[in-house]
Amino acid sequence: MKFIFLDRNAISCIKENLAGKKPDPEMLKRLRKLRQFDKESFIVSPMLSIIEGQIGKREDEEQKLNTIKVESAAVSDFFLHARTDSGFIEVAANEIANIFSENIEGNWVGYIDFLKVIQEMLYQSISKANRPKYKSDILQLAKKNNIPLAHPIVICCLAVLYGNNDVRSILKPKKNIAEDSKNKAAYNALNDILLISRLGHIQAVFNKYGNGRVVVEFLTFDKGLEFFLKKTKIIDIKLNDDGEVFITAISSQEFFPDLNESSHIALFDELREKS
Repeated sequence: MKFIFLDRNAISCIKENLAGKKPDPEMLKRLRKLRQFDKESFIVSPMLSIIEGQIGKREDEEQKLNTIKVESAAVSDFFLHARTDSGFIEVAANEIANIFSENIEGNWVGYIDFLKVIQEMLYQSISKANRPKYKSDILQLAKKNNIPLAHPIVICCLAVLYGNNDVRSILKPKKNIAEDSKNKAAYNALNDILLISRLGHIQAVFNKYGNGRVVVEFLTFDKGLEFFLKKTKIIDIKLNDDGEVFITAISSQEFFPDLNESSHIALFDELREKS
């Protein structure tokens, strides 16, 4: 059994289709991909899109309830054969809205503050001569915001520093943007990067309580995010009795186009030493 979680852009495609929008070639391609999951062997869920929300910032309880109503109905109406969790989501809407409007990942403010500075720091490609200084600044900024140096947020920033344009499309760094735009860009990037831990958490729960018979997958039409998820390999997931999840993951050398194998190894040795 495969549990397919849909990204916000997949939900948007579904909503446009249900609203009768005439599809262009790209939309047709996306719809065909979505229809591949419309089979009884799949369970399809909008939950991760609901957690992120529709407005580019944290939603209050009323806004979250609206997101739940719109997105759960869209998934239920679009998929004719696959099972969905829309019924459960709608029944538990008030509880879900309360949970996800009130609760966020630990150190959320530190993550956002870190990304807002990074946006302007990495708005343009950094010359090889200046990369050691920028790397040092990134690591110092992470420590200032209580972020572990091997955290995916830090890895993504280092990936951009070393020439990764796929990950750059997640961070969307720009110079001199308005505060609202800066907050929205940081919010969107953070939600993308935290998908690793969110998906790992869900898989850990299924592994513990479902005997490992459910495989969790994520569907996105964002090429940068797809690259990030494919090239980050979760090698161990542990769920303790308190519901805490501990994830060990490794980033492919492909994250760092401008580093050779020895430089890639040296970078991660440095991260471990300075943590």
